[in-house]
Order: sequence, then structure tokens, then C-alpha cells
Amino acid sequence: MNRAVPATLMLLLALGVLAAACDSGSGGASESDSKAGQETGVKMADFSFKPSAISGEAGKEITIELPNEGNAAHTFTVSELNVDQAVEPGETATVKVTPDKDGTFAFFCRFHRGQGMEGKLTVGAGGAGDSNDAGGGGSGGGYYGY
Repeated sequence: MNRAVPATLMLLLALGVLAAACDSGSGGASESDSKAGQETGVKMADFSFKPSAISGEAGKEITIELPNEGNAAHTFTVSELNVDQAVEPGETATVKVTPDKDGTFAFFCRFHRGQGMEGKLTVGAGGAGDSNDAGGGGSGGGYYGY
């Protein structure tokens, strides 16, 4: 018998065991899955956010990666959620926030808000606890949805 056959069988068996172990929790969301955070990205440029609308769920941590691809310093500020992150040109910052209620929260650049650098974070259905609606288009959700 060729020596490659037993080695191949052992490899396939090992991969099968590994696949079964990885799939063992697929019957439903575990407690850690239900509390898992959400990730998204908001690109900063001169003078806009892309996307200008993002979303998340109340009670779950939202991680927002903020690459500044512009030539000026910008901030990602959400006053109602106590977020105020400055990002220098060519740098990337990350903010984490866990909104405790549904609502629509304005985000903006403190330096360039008057030039249209604003957007909105919609949490849950958005309706209850609405803040100043920042308007703007775009799509939210998925990581790096710009």
C-alpha cells in the first residue's frame, strides 16, 4: 500500500474533526454571540464623511474605524454619546461606543461642520430619543460600507 494513502486519510480525518468542532455551536446564537459588537468604518475626507449614515443596536458596542484620507485634521464627534475623537491627516483612529437607547444621533467634525461635514448614527428603529437629525445620505451597516 502506498504511504501517501494513510497520510491523506489521517489529514482528512483531522480536518473533519476540526470542522465538527468549529460547527458545534451553529444551532443558535450563543450568549457571547448575542452580545457581540458591531463594526463599521467612516472615511473622513475634505470635507465629508463616507458613509454619512451608519447604524447599530442599543446595548451593543459599536466599533467605528475612522481613516482620515483628507489633508486637514478632522474630528468624529457625537455630543450625546460623549464621543470626540480627533484624527490627523493620514492617520486612523478607532472609537467604541455602546448606546443605551434607540435614537438618531448626529455626528460631525467640529472643525468643518459648517461645511457639511456631518452625518447620523441610527440606533435601533431610531424613533425614540431622536436628536438633531444630521441628514445626509449614504448607507450604514457593514464594515467599511463606504
